[in-house]
Amino acid sequence: MAAGEQGSNPARGEQDLVVFDAVSSEAGFDPEAFGALSGTLRAGGLMVLMTPADWGARPDADYARLAEHPWSPENLSSRYLARLSSLLSNAPEVAPWPAGAAPEIPTLASAPRQAAAPSDPACLTPDQADAVARLVRLRRRRPLVITADRGRGKTAALGIACARLLARGIDEILVTAPRPSAVAGLFERLAVLCPEGVRRGNRFEVEGGCVSFLAPDELQSRIERGEAGGAGRWLLVDEAAAIPAGLLGGWLEAFPRIAFATTVHGYEGAGRGFALRFRERLTRFAPDWREIHLATPVRWAEGDPLRR
Repeated sequence: MAAGEQGSNPARGEQDLVVFDAVSSEAGFDPEAFGALSGTLRAGGLMVLMTPADWGARPDADYARLAEHPWSPENLSSRYLARLSSLLSNAPEVAPWPAGAAPEIPTLASAPRQAAAPSDPACLTPDQADAVARLVRLRRRRPLVITADRGRGKTAALGIACARLLARGIDEILVTAPRPSAVAGLFERLAVLCPEGVRRGNRFEVEGGCVSFLAPDELQSRIERGEAGGAGRWLLVDEAAAIPAGLLGGWLEAFPRIAFATTVHGYEGAGRGFALRFRERLTRFAPDWREIHLATPVRWAEGDPLRR
């Protein structure tokens, strides 16, 4: 797909093949979209980057998005793309594929085995298991902040925790995110771990309990009407960095048990500033708040050539 399309609506979920078009005159190379898409690729998958033959020698089509008056795209330097082109050309993990010729497929080393097994059998990494354990043990007025780069199993950890909480008898867990697709992985894990459950739209039901997704504006409206929040209520917020801080602060006060999760890499890079901006309010309202960072990838092995 064209870079411009991916920048405005990045792909979600996991892919086995990603083709990134940096050739078309309307596309160009958007680094943030490229980073976001690369994070959706599963281990063993293939990423194809289509570039012009003279990439880095002339202004890129994406410069039209970056240039501001009085500068024009032609005024912007191409040094970044020239260096990137040079690095890719000399990277042993990259298979060059010139037009009209066969690609040169490199020989790659096997991925190392994971050093430690997670304590929770539903989890893929110790990081993810730790996050699930902390979510399940979430205490009143002790919010949890979960940060992770893409592909670390953050959203799946929320889903596993929801399944564990439903099994403990929690009757309702509310989930919110900027868009429903952001929590698709959460509902996927719920369906696997609670096969007796039924999903109806953005609501997953088991006997005696449910997990419901609400858009941020709908959640806020329900809080204002007194229909959400209060004693014993749970709220899990995914991609919190993309939600206005004012809403997050209000939810912090409305829900005794609340967790904020956010991505801190690629197009969702606002997450790096999220903890800093929100830290003061968290500390003021809930000084015992906790933070965990998921570092171990679940979609690929440590040292994966695409990540390097």
